[in-house]
Amino acid sequence: MPAADIPRDTRSATSGINRPCHHGNSTRGRLSVVLRNVVGGLESDMMEGTTACWMNRKEFFDSPKGKVHLFRQRKLERFCACFRDVEPQSKKSMKEANKDLPQRLVMKALEEAKQPTYRGPIALEIELATTSKTPPHAQTIAKNLIDLLKALLYRDDNQIHALSVSCRHGQAHPYISIHSRRFSSALKDLEVAAEALHSAGGAWSQLHDEELDEDWIGTIDRFKDLIKNEQRSRAALGDALYESLFKMTRWSAQRQLLKRSRITTAELAQLYRLPKNPTSEQLYSQWNHFFQNHPLRVTLSELPQTHGSDSFKRAIDAEVAKFKKRYDWIIRPLVVSVALEVIVRPFPSMPRSSLKDLDNMVRDYLLPKFVPAFGTVSHYSWTIDFDELARRAPELRRHWGDKRTPPKGTRDGVTRYEVWLLPPASDGSEVFVSVALVTDELDRSVFRQIDDQVSRWETELEENMLS
Repeated sequence: MPAADIPRDTRSATSGINRPCHHGNSTRGRLSVVLRNVVGGLESDMMEGTTACWMNRKEFFDSPKGKVHLFRQRKLERFCACFRDVEPQSKKSMKEANKDLPQRLVMKALEEAKQPTYRGPIALEIELATTSKTPPHAQTIAKNLIDLLKALLYRDDNQIHALSVSCRHGQAHPYISIHSRRFSSALKDLEVAAEALHSAGGAWSQLHDEELDEDWIGTIDRFKDLIKNEQRSRAALGDALYESLFKMTRWSAQRQLLKRSRITTAELAQLYRLPKNPTSEQLYSQWNHFFQNHPLRVTLSELPQTHGSDSFKRAIDAEVAKFKKRYDWIIRPLVVSVALEVIVRPFPSMPRSSLKDLDNMVRDYLLPKFVPAFGTVSHYSWTIDFDELARRAPELRRHWGDKRTPPKGTRDGVTRYEVWLLPPASDGSEVFVSVALVTDELDRSVFRQIDDQVSRWETELEENMLS
């Protein structure tokens, strides 16, 4: 068996602060497993579900079971480091004596995992939890970590082609979690997840997960009707009941609208021309055109470059104003917590070094414009009216206790931000930066959606073989 096909050792170095993460794939191991056991496991997969009939290697790896098997191998090759009881901080908030602590912890984790420095593009996921009463914003903490990881995990920021950052403030215990993988592996995982969705009963409704079963258009129409017929509704229901119904319906309408702004794994795969087949190629141009004109996303037709990006800021202001003019009646004030989702397609001849790093693009340009314009908050508790909750559900209000929300200074922000860099524009496609505010109740990054969807597919395949 070629070395590339041999699953890696699943043992993880968990000494000190570095421990396995909740995703279930601790760190990258080396080929220290007994070859006989590895080959036996692969042969078992290749024989499973057959009646004394072997599949050749190509047939197996082209099959759903084989694709899940390769996904599991790639999962073991990811790097994961979790630092518990370490307070996430920005550069400015770190004490001089502790400034090298994160680097020392990362170096130790890399050594234990035998993880070499990435040379090519990577996908990076950062999850944070703070306990400080005056913590920095998530983007400033992430900037510090990204800089600290340079020359250790990767050589340069511009190697990051996909980035997800989430942060929970006001937690009981601090936490820093870093997950990375080769970007090529992330795209292979994305392709498997897209196939998993297509295979879920063959219904296109599955592409938006389980969320499209609700009458979302009806929910928005009911809210519109409450606004249009306010006098009649108040006369029929009374002021108190109308106000309660209005608030509840507005929350539902915003939640439903902003669910539809997010991109699914199947749709993201299409933008990367995945899977590689004639049908996908035919759909690509149609989907690419639709995505650039998506009615629930803010699309910018230029990119922020390392020099002279004032025009990009003006473009953001103009497009945000257009979006608000169209949807302010439903999203102002915003009463649901949201994440910021960004998709970037650069110029074909544009050197990667002249394009702003993904993290800088979000931190320096998008968040400073979108957060104040839409009044987004970093945690769902900021959207709760606790006085009304005390009147209508006193038991539930008592459950919250005195600590109702995270520290006041963390209110403005988003629950998560995520950005993906597409291949350069070609074949007549245009450059763009596509930005969306997306409902983020379950804190489900694209990375987590990929793992969840493939896991469900694997369970479904096993159940089908048993039935």
